[in-house]
Amino acid sequence: YGNMKLSILLLWLATLASASAVDFDVAVYGATPGGVMAAVAAGRAGQRVVLLEPSQYLGGALSGGLGMADYGVHASRVLGGQAAEFFQRIAQKYGVPFSFPPDNQCSEHHVPWVSEPHVAEEVLTEMLADANVTVMLDSRVVSVAKTTFVAFADGPSIRSATTARGNDIVAAVYIDGTYEGTLLKLSGVSFTFGREANTTYNESAAGRLPGPAVPHWPHGDRAAQLPRGINPFTDEHNTTLIPGVWGGDVAPVGGADARVGSYDWRLTLTDVPNNSLPIPEPSSYDPSEFEIVRRALAAGWKTSGPSIGVPNRKTDWKAFGLFGERPNAQWEFPNATWERQQEIIREYKQYILRLIRFFKTDSSVPAALQQKVASFGLCRDEFNRSGHFNYQLYVRSALRMVGSRVLTQQDVVTTTWIPDPDTIGLGAYTVDIPGPVQIIVEQGEVVSEGALKVPYFCDPQLAPFALPFQIMLPKKGEVANLIVPVAVSASHIAFNSIRMEPTWMILGQSAGVAAAIFVSEAVSTVRNINVSDLH
Repeated sequence: YGNMKLSILLLWLATLASASAVDFDVAVYGATPGGVMAAVAAGRAGQRVVLLEPSQYLGGALSGGLGMADYGVHASRVLGGQAAEFFQRIAQKYGVPFSFPPDNQCSEHHVPWVSEPHVAEEVLTEMLADANVTVMLDSRVVSVAKTTFVAFADGPSIRSATTARGNDIVAAVYIDGTYEGTLLKLSGVSFTFGREANTTYNESAAGRLPGPAVPHWPHGDRAAQLPRGINPFTDEHNTTLIPGVWGGDVAPVGGADARVGSYDWRLTLTDVPNNSLPIPEPSSYDPSEFEIVRRALAAGWKTSGPSIGVPNRKTDWKAFGLFGERPNAQWEFPNATWERQQEIIREYKQYILRLIRFFKTDSSVPAALQQKVASFGLCRDEFNRSGHFNYQLYVRSALRMVGSRVLTQQDVVTTTWIPDPDTIGLGAYTVDIPGPVQIIVEQGEVVSEGALKVPYFCDPQLAPFALPFQIMLPKKGEVANLIVPVAVSASHIAFNSIRMEPTWMILGQSAGVAAAIFVSEAVSTVRNINVSDLH
């Protein structure tokens, strides 16, 4: 069914390519779960909606390998609306009753809270079709044109968005559903990336974290650590660093930098012979690239091979822990050009293929682990438009809008409910800064720095927190008809609680309803939308 729908959409796109301008009420860019839910909500409200996506897939990470949903410790209390509907539809696909996971934990994954990538994409495709949303795949937005007339608004408006195919998409209101914050950047909206200092918003856990020389740090659980004493140098003169270790400047403890948390692949593999294809060999391979892994293994660092956790004996594999995340390589991505971002993604793919080969063949790897890694392959029934390899690099954080309001640690780390008249949904996930932000040299040893849970992972004492409408809106005077439900206005700390797909679904649905109100009530600026109308 999903492939049939995709064929129809691609056929429609080929027909549309000859048109110079196409009018809609609502234009959504980015078919992430947040973007899809925005399009569905606006479509269900009777608006003419187009969803543009630069890839050939729908669903972002949710259909790109992230099979195990990050639902948080209070799923039954916070997940409703279209987010809950998505998981109810997943349950129907597998023929099981729908039920929420138990509260006060976030590690139990039964269907529908775990699903195969192609099943997630089928559900999203069906929801879009049911809402009469026009979907344009392989449609990258390259520029926007804005009006200069601002008499009845608090800033210029986006007049049209032009795709690489030459289509001018004209709409009354636009929604940026991308992980990268692409549309907000093209529109000239204020943004940031990286880590604020702990003094910027008075956040105790912000900024660069102290290393192992400070064993007790009261502001959170520092994760993804390496064993002590790993030598970072290749020679006895301490002049040359081994690959993968940064020897340049770093921020002081608690200070700001432009570095985001790590990216990785959530690999969908299988050990079922008749559904398995060989994992491709890398284009080049030099095992000395992984000297740091050898030294970590020798020092007692542990990792595991693929494990079955997705239906039909598939994986959602965060490969090889912190080394699968290719620390330090993500720094350039957030503010790079689209072309450079695609190069970085290709580099990440070659890196993980080299790392898999290392773990299958290097003598430093225990034989049992070598054999386990070698027993898995790509899935014949997944990712048939990208050679069966995951299409979506897990970009957890890139650009973040600096908007009408900035959500901070104090908003998302709380043991009591904080009422907020601007609330349009609830969040309930631990602040989870993934993997190392960087691997550096500190006091003569290798240090993995930046991974953090606040106060610790899946703390059941934390209360749900408000998701304010204002974190999706640009500052007054910037753009009057843009809503941003994914790259929202939040600090590095707060964003790493919000950045979960179910939470983005909630924000996306609210953005879609807001867009529909903007059109139907002829509102002059998104800032004038009455929040009570969104409830």
